Amino acid sequence: MARLIAGLDWSSTPLGARQSWPSSLCCVVRLVLASPCPLVVLWGREGTMLYNDAYAVFAGSRHPFLLGKPVELGWPEVAAFNRHVVDTCLAGGALSYKDKE
Repeated sequence: MARLIAGLDWSSTPLGARQSWPSSLCCVVRLVLASPCPLVVLWGREGTMLYNDAYAVFAGSRHPFLLGKPVELGWPEVAAFNRHVVDTCLAGGALSYKDKE
């Protein structure tokens, strides 16, 4: 995933060119890429998706389409859920889904 992220033309996404990314985003991406667990970052109002190798497996045939896309476009069948996640987090809230069915 690190190579795909490095090779993507981010200037055509809401995140803009990688050189202009805030250090906080760069740090989060490094942490996500190092994890063996499936992790995705939903960055900004659009929930632009960046994820690791384990999440790519989880995404199945949607990978690599999801990379750099708004989460609602990538997962339209759960768009309302993902909009709630993004809005809650941007408002400073926290979410927990441990042991939820």
